[in-house]
Amino acid sequence: MPNEIHASWQHQREARAFVHRLWNGDRPGAMLALEPGLGKSKVAIDLAGDIGASPVLVVCPMRIVDVWRRQLELHANFPYLFCGLDDRAGSVAKKTAMAHDAIVLARASRRTAFLVINYDAAWREPFASFALTNTWPLVIADELHRAKSVSGRASRFMGRLGLRATRRLGLTGTPLPHDLLDIWAQYRFLDRSIYDETFWAFKTRYAILGGFQNRQIKGFRDEDDYHRRFYSIAYRATKEVLDLPPEMDELLYTDLTPNGRHVYDELEANLITWLGTAPENEITVKNALVLLLRLQQLTGGALKDDSGQWHNEDTSKESLLTDWLEDLPNDEPVVIFAHFIPDLDASVRACEKTGRKASEVSGRSPHGIADWQAGKTQILVAQDQTASEGQDFTRARYCVFYSMGYSLYRYVQARARVHRAGQARPTTYYHLLCRDTVDETILRAVQHRWEIVETILKEKQKYVTRSTAAPLR
Repeated sequence: MPNEIHASWQHQREARAFVHRLWNGDRPGAMLALEPGLGKSKVAIDLAGDIGASPVLVVCPMRIVDVWRRQLELHANFPYLFCGLDDRAGSVAKKTAMAHDAIVLARASRRTAFLVINYDAAWREPFASFALTNTWPLVIADELHRAKSVSGRASRFMGRLGLRATRRLGLTGTPLPHDLLDIWAQYRFLDRSIYDETFWAFKTRYAILGGFQNRQIKGFRDEDDYHRRFYSIAYRATKEVLDLPPEMDELLYTDLTPNGRHVYDELEANLITWLGTAPENEITVKNALVLLLRLQQLTGGALKDDSGQWHNEDTSKESLLTDWLEDLPNDEPVVIFAHFIPDLDASVRACEKTGRKASEVSGRSPHGIADWQAGKTQILVAQDQTASEGQDFTRARYCVFYSMGYSLYRYVQARARVHRAGQARPTTYYHLLCRDTVDETILRAVQHRWEIVETILKEKQKYVTRSTAAPLR
């Protein structure tokens, strides 16, 4: 019988029952498409306990490995053994040996073994052979959208791994990070019978193609059939089920300094510029993507020349952040997201100018969250690539986007670190933008894609009944 020692929300109970109906029927795979903060991990742990599965293989992003340790401590009411196979475990060979030993130990002690490994290590040898020669009672793919790339090594491995699992569970808050085609590779892992056997057949069925050599996606068709199949094994819930405090967005504008505007306009017009008088400080751009990257770096204040050296060319956005912090109470917690390393530095400088200490979490400083969570600092400066998954920043009600990339997934995930279960106060997101620059273009592009994806998912909820799994015919 399902355990209920840890209280569950209504949507968690519904999701759990939904998956059981699939597994007790003829469907081996299920997706929990619950937005961040709605407790996907708890549902997965409860399901593992319900069926007595051991060993359980969990594949997830690197930064989420240790999150599973904490989730098991909170929610597992059965004997278990946690085996975390992140970068601290050493080489892939060592991870494989640790996984084997954990299974043996768990069996001897009658515990459920949870082997948690990151996507990039799972497909490498010798772990890949170890995983693909075993039969798994349950494989959980956390942040399953990471496997959306049809030809990616991790995605292809997950497709093969699904065939070695009696039951499969995919967890994601953003099942369609870009468009409807993102789902095919994810369902290749969960249940290959839902959509077409090949991606080309799937794409041809649902995408309207045009443009150069008929390769551009102009739109989609047969969406009713697409969503009927999607919701046949997917349970979807959004933050509305929690009745969270409201959230709102504020746009804070500034102008580039005269020097910054000169460099920006020259680079945009001529695809080349010089920083200062030294000839080696040349910046050349070879294509449109690199141009957008360089222009975006410049709006943050720093620009990298052709030799790889950074130059501080503008202070407008740093000054804007400093001015905003001046009006903030000293004891008010804040999270500042930035995309580039120099933007992190600029954010820290702005904090220092206002007499505030900041903690940093980034690729160069991955463990800076603890001091902020403990209240030793009030400002957390976070790189979006590092801190947009698996973290709880509900200590703050203010979130600043100093800079952001084109990734809809990272943007949505970053927002969800603050506005999620546990947030008791209204949340405000501040976007720092330089007028008449790529900043405005990026924000519009990401928010437009977000609106499209949200519309697609919300409008098609009529194809799923919360109480029953929609059958395929």
